[in-house]
Amino acid sequence: MRRPLIALAALALFALALAIGVRGPEFGEEDAPAAEAGPPAKKWTESPLERAFVPAEQGGEADAPHLLAGVSGGCGGSDGGPVKSLRSLLRRQGPDGGWGELPEEFEGQLYTRNGATALALLSFLGAGYTPLSREESDGMPIGAGMKRGLDWLVAHPPANALDAALTALALSETAGLMGGEARVQSALEALVRLDAFQRSDGCWGDPFTDFCGALALVSARAGSIPASPAMFDRASAGLHDRLASAPDLPSVTAAMFLDRNRDPEGFAMVEADLLAALPDPEHPEFSRDWMAALLLFRRDGPAGESWKTWNLPLKDALIPTQNRDGTWPGEHGPTASVVRDALAVLVLEVYYSYENVPGVREKE
Repeated sequence: MRRPLIALAALALFALALAIGVRGPEFGEEDAPAAEAGPPAKKWTESPLERAFVPAEQGGEADAPHLLAGVSGGCGGSDGGPVKSLRSLLRRQGPDGGWGELPEEFEGQLYTRNGATALALLSFLGAGYTPLSREESDGMPIGAGMKRGLDWLVAHPPANALDAALTALALSETAGLMGGEARVQSALEALVRLDAFQRSDGCWGDPFTDFCGALALVSARAGSIPASPAMFDRASAGLHDRLASAPDLPSVTAAMFLDRNRDPEGFAMVEADLLAALPDPEHPEFSRDWMAALLLFRRDGPAGESWKTWNLPLKDALIPTQNRDGTWPGEHGPTASVVRDALAVLVLEVYYSYENVPGVREKE
């Protein structure tokens, strides 16, 4: 009788241990930093971005707009579109913290490591990650990678207007999200450099660069970062001059954000052009799709007729064409490949990047 009693006792002790929660450390707990620890570590698949894409019955957010719901290869699983691409971007970060290599042209713009690094960081910020995030992917800490990327940007001043605009945008987004004197100071310095590249007509050189510059100013305003009021005034005046003469997608989108105006001059013309040329998987235009998604979704939200017309072709152009390793196809070198993939992720994060009603939740 003694052996059965011993076995029953052991079983009871095991059950008691389970009941009171005896366990080993959670994922990442054993190496939690002592200062600025941030929230408890989570698995990658619990990121804010992916959780919103998981159906409510599977534990997702019931009120979240599901951009990729029901689409094969979407974000319903741990290897879904943006999540898989973010993993790929993290793997391609350089040892010094930057992304990319030699300058390369992509969709008519010359990108250096500054632009590629800023866009990669923006794609992580858009997914809800920060330099304090403790999640890991393939053994690589996400937050630590972002911190190295931000440090690289601060240490490498931009050499052209597009670099200055994207750098100011990434640093302003980070400072606005996290606060902190050092982060705000870095954002301010980046905005001063952006000011130095602005021309007397308020522009920075070409419509896409002007769009990125305007977004940097919008981000600074939302984060209460005191950018030069004169830079705002010049940018707004330059946009209105362009809209009065030849409205285009970058200028209309920039004006909607900068002026917090749902109906900027030229919107109807640009809207008609977009609906006449929906996203095409055979001829992807990542820069255009990013601006168009922001424009159409921000104006009317997920219920907007133009957005609903644009949304399905957008998904069909991006999700089925994504490679298994998280990249998107194209004949590009290391720098342009990072730019392409980061832009694709930013398109897929459009629901979470900015409020769809101008000015509703922006800080004055």
